[in-house]
Amino acid sequence: MNPPSDPKTRNLEYAKLSESVLAQIVLKADNIEMEGDTDARAARKQLVNEASDVLKRLDVVGKREA
Repeated sequence: MNPPSDPKTRNLEYAKLSESVLAQIVLKADNIEMEGDTDARAARKQLVNEASDVLKRLDVVGKREA
């Protein structure tokens, strides 16, 4: 909500947050075995979609000029 005004600090925070979302959510969700469970598959898909939305919002803020 309140990105750093310094461009270097903003880029560093953007990179850390993006990497965290990718590593902690998307990549781990990809490794979940569904074994045909449609409810679990739908929940995983929703989680990945939400993470994707967060990444898109980060892109908007991370690339905005200070």
